[in-house]
Amino acid sequence: MTRSGPKRKVHPQITNVIEQKIFSTLPLEMKPLQEHMLPVLDWSPEDVLPSLKSAAQLSGNCFWQLKCLVLEFLPGVLDALRKRLEECPVVNQIPLHQTEQYPMPAMKLDESTLDDTIEVMETIVRIVMEINDKQLKAHGLMVGDGDLLTHALKDKLESARRNSTTPIAGMQASLGRWGLFHSQMAGGQLTINEHWSTPNLLWPGGLWWEHNKLLERKPMAAGWGGKKATEWKPAHELIHILLPAHIFDGFRSYCRHENLEEWAKTTTYSEFEAVAKTVSDELFSTAALDKIRAHPVQNITLENTILSNHDTLFYVKFGPAIKKGDIGRVLNVLGIWMVMMHSPKTMPRYADATFERLVKPKSFPPKLQ
Repeated sequence: MTRSGPKRKVHPQITNVIEQKIFSTLPLEMKPLQEHMLPVLDWSPEDVLPSLKSAAQLSGNCFWQLKCLVLEFLPGVLDALRKRLEECPVVNQIPLHQTEQYPMPAMKLDESTLDDTIEVMETIVRIVMEINDKQLKAHGLMVGDGDLLTHALKDKLESARRNSTTPIAGMQASLGRWGLFHSQMAGGQLTINEHWSTPNLLWPGGLWWEHNKLLERKPMAAGWGGKKATEWKPAHELIHILLPAHIFDGFRSYCRHENLEEWAKTTTYSEFEAVAKTVSDELFSTAALDKIRAHPVQNITLENTILSNHDTLFYVKFGPAIKKGDIGRVLNVLGIWMVMMHSPKTMPRYADATFERLVKPKSFPPKLQ
């Protein structure tokens, strides 16, 4: 193991806080017992399926995100117009609080093995945070975010040390949680795969055509039939390029002006709001999809475009929700993704992880939730 810098000393005030048990908000006894190899959860469809309330919240947040993208990227928009946009509607935001950072040292370890996982966990507690068993017990539970492999290794490690009586050796303070960054990566792969399409189809369109042909970007392998998982970074970039472009196309169609940039320089906020509402209703909603499907003549290309707009907007709004700490907005999107992730290949394990993240906290004590 190599260290990236000198040994970090914990500030005396932090030590005093630990000794005084001020941070003991989640006692170790509050950690749920794991009595089964696979999770056994008590749940009902109402716990995971979107409710009318969450659907209304999703619609409001998506509409705000659509307006935000236009005001941020459309050339010619006046600053006075940008200032009129209020903050995104809050669903359930985490209160503002102060955190302490503990930089991790560089470690040449194989993170996929149990032995090295043990070394990482003990390094975090004993070397980086510099606390012992007594202090850890006073500190209480520590929530650790990670990917699916991290959780699998941690579960095996806890199982192997379930008879240990000390907090550090027995990993009594560790409470695993699937990280939101990994949720975002899975959501990006899901969105790209769902709307990737294939070459030479009867109906033009799809992200394959826009990425490889229209934008002439480096060819990317994606889609449910791919042999490898979709690369997240190019998928993330593609979504953030295409969504504003699709929104601008909608504004060009409904602003009733030949030049969109000139319209942006002269429009009022009420006019902007009206056009944004029309674009949202006609090109980014499932209601518009139902209206199109009711016509005797089908327009498959437009249907696919609306579905793509709808899903990419969910993905783009997920990132700002994390940054704002609005866990309510995050959970609303995860509930939709959990259903969408039941696909033919690799996504079901992410669907299971999302399902567990949505349902498991409801069995926790109120303070731990």
